[in-house]
Amino acid sequence: MTARWGWFLFIPLMVSLVLTVGTQFIFIEKSFFRELGLGQTGAAVGFANYAAALQNPLYFNSIVTTLRVSALATIGCLLLGYPLAYVIARSGGRWATVMLSGVLLTSLVSAPIKVLGLIIIFSKEGALNRFLTGSGILDAPVNILGNEAGVVVGLIYYSLAFAVLLLYSIICTIPVVLEDAAAINGASRIRTFLRVVIPLTFPGICAVGLTIFSLSMGAFAAAALMGGGRVLTLPVLIYQTIFLDTKYATASTLSAILLVMVLLVNGAAGLLISALNTKFFRKSFNLSSASLDGILDLIANFRAAASRPLASVARFMGRALSVVWIGATYILIFAPLLVVVFASFNGGSFRAGAVVFPPRHLSFDWYLATPYSHVHAFGVSLVLAFIATTLACLIAIPAGLGLVRSRVPGREAIAALFRVPLQIPVVIIGLSFFYTCYAVDDAVGTSLAGSFIALVIAHFFVLAPFVIGSVTVILQRFDGRLEEAASSLGANRWRTFRRVTLPVIGPGLFAGAVYAFMVSFGDVPISLFLAGPEITPFPVAIFHSMEMDFDTRVLSSSTMAMAFGLVMLVLVQKLIGLDSFARSQAGARG
Repeated sequence: MTARWGWFLFIPLMVSLVLTVGTQFIFIEKSFFRELGLGQTGAAVGFANYAAALQNPLYFNSIVTTLRVSALATIGCLLLGYPLAYVIARSGGRWATVMLSGVLLTSLVSAPIKVLGLIIIFSKEGALNRFLTGSGILDAPVNILGNEAGVVVGLIYYSLAFAVLLLYSIICTIPVVLEDAAAINGASRIRTFLRVVIPLTFPGICAVGLTIFSLSMGAFAAAALMGGGRVLTLPVLIYQTIFLDTKYATASTLSAILLVMVLLVNGAAGLLISALNTKFFRKSFNLSSASLDGILDLIANFRAAASRPLASVARFMGRALSVVWIGATYILIFAPLLVVVFASFNGGSFRAGAVVFPPRHLSFDWYLATPYSHVHAFGVSLVLAFIATTLACLIAIPAGLGLVRSRVPGREAIAALFRVPLQIPVVIIGLSFFYTCYAVDDAVGTSLAGSFIALVIAHFFVLAPFVIGSVTVILQRFDGRLEEAASSLGANRWRTFRRVTLPVIGPGLFAGAVYAFMVSFGDVPISLFLAGPEITPFPVAIFHSMEMDFDTRVLSSSTMAMAFGLVMLVLVQKLIGLDSFARSQAGARG
């Protein structure tokens, strides 16, 4: 029986091997050829490009900048995301649903739309500067756009929702009864949080931190738009090297360096998680916790010695600080989207100066004047996401069944291969498929470069791991006795699969499909490299509108895209529930 399931892995494995090994080999191979400029490479093969990249101050500083802003963004995401994730996980009822909805909606919105709200808020003439200068807090406006501070803010906003979802799924695995038991034994809320919740989630916190660090190193749209093209992180530098300098070999070299950095971080994550599960670490953690207990005892003794009014004030201040911190985090997550929505109703000129928040008057002018290019791009993204997601679902079912039910040697390695696209920065995926398309065209004489087929294949490559992960998580919890009962009642294999297995894995398949659809719909880097002049996906059209000649109608188009994401979120809530969707996607990617 298990041998039969092993054959289910054959087609997904072959497809994954061809797309992963083939595309990555082509782009890495190009990095070893001599750079001649203008898209040309020499016949000489060697490590000259790598030596030049590490010796060139521009390229070396870009590496350092990438590491620095990614580290700051990771710290910011953890400090902001963990308390919010804890509150959502421990809250109940509609309030928790509302908070989780906001986080999920933000995670489904494309990066250019998110950054658009940040630009309106933090620009020199933005709402925040007008408030600070108008109230007398600042004498002159402060502009964080076009510098590292803006890039860090953009990266935090880019990764924060994802960090909250990952931390939320980790905290949900901790039984609430453990915290109740600590409280029954006299532990305060702070002691329970520091001595129970933090130790149990610490390995997960480290894993999430390294995941966010890796994600930030490969982020493109947020860094490019918030940095204004002046803060050269590696993804931004790769983009400029390809499209402005047309140095293909150099771009491949920089991409290979970025890929090695990301793989090292992922390797470090695995080693760290293994180390955190050792007896030595647990013993060391207990020793540090004992020191923490001493500090907490001093605080408790101080509170006991203090007068009752003073203790009440201290408790009130602590709770107020917690509420302010959670509220500020949630505002950071949701406010930029609301700013885009309200600013889209201002109307008037299409120039950038007409963007005002709050709007001076209510108008639908920008909606009625939506450019045809945006409408066409929206349709392209819908069709592209639908086809790529459908292909991902078709390959996810046999892949999930093969991974869970077969006993093929090396299943763990095969599962790791399926997850490889999640470890590769999307800007490198776009570049590798860009080179692969031209290599295939030169070898076979096709017109794959700039075609819709190339976009579908590349998007399918990125989406498949999401759906495979969701299906696998569901199948691991599947009770095989249900199929045995169906077989004993006379159902054949196909009828058993169609009437028993498929309905059970359906919610996981649907959750993975919805998330994959929105990932494809919001992608920028891959589509930026592969889109042709007549085939421009919606996020790329928005990105170009913001990067080049800013058109205020991008606000109305972005609002309609967010409305579409909200409709998808409501559909998920009705069919499988937001909690199941959030945990499914955190498990699939984490």
